[in-house]
Amino acid sequence: MNPDTMKLKFALLSLIAGVMISCGKDNEMQFEHYTLISDNCDKCVNVDIDIPLAKSSERKARKINDQLNSHIVKLIDFSDKGDAEDIKSAIKSFEKAQSQLLSEFPEAPAKWEARIKGELSDQTNDLISIHLDSYIYSGGAHGYGSESYLNFDPGTGDLLTADDLFKSTGSFQDFAEKKFRKDHGLKTDENINSQGFMFEEDRFVLPNNIGFTRDSLFLVYNPYEIAAYSEGRIYVGFKLAEVQEFLKVNNKP
Repeated sequence: MNPDTMKLKFALLSLIAGVMISCGKDNEMQFEHYTLISDNCDKCVNVDIDIPLAKSSERKARKINDQLNSHIVKLIDFSDKGDAEDIKSAIKSFEKAQSQLLSEFPEAPAKWEARIKGELSDQTNDLISIHLDSYIYSGGAHGYGSESYLNFDPGTGDLLTADDLFKSTGSFQDFAEKKFRKDHGLKTDENINSQGFMFEEDRFVLPNNIGFTRDSLFLVYNPYEIAAYSEGRIYVGFKLAEVQEFLKVNNKP
């Protein structure tokens, strides 16, 4: 089968109580799974996407869904200009890139993969936190696995930054550095990169991904972010009771 003509199976699971992620409270935004799974063939790209999308036509829900789609497009868009408009066109660029590689190097690994699984990890009156676990393989010695947390304002659908989450991002960063040093046996006056970490300018910084669950907050450093690929993902975890004084958002339901 020609990868450029590969058929994709789309399933928007709706109106089924078993697949709804959030339900019960009348004023709480509801989510449902959107799944996209490729047909199986030897030289087709292998696509398996399962993400939560807001189940509403309200502007705030559309903003959340647009951000989720944009994030996934960036993961799998292999077009020269990176200008794919949606997930389907991003997958086409992924297919095209694989096809071009195989035409030039027929012996190259043929089974490119894009696996992205998402879940609603926390939802309160002040916060919606969505966790995405992805694995992309596009040839080479190994693929790239990463985790992302996207945090949203339930009232507006806006994507929240660290400054939106914390009363003082600097104060929380100082607190998090102490935990990071303790977890890795680094003394207070010891260079942060002395054990092989790769923080820029030898200064601890918060990661791109800060996630919430009902009772915890996680910092996630993906491979290459602060360490070599072989170190995998690096986590710093806190119980919410530990960090409540730093939070601007209310993480209670």
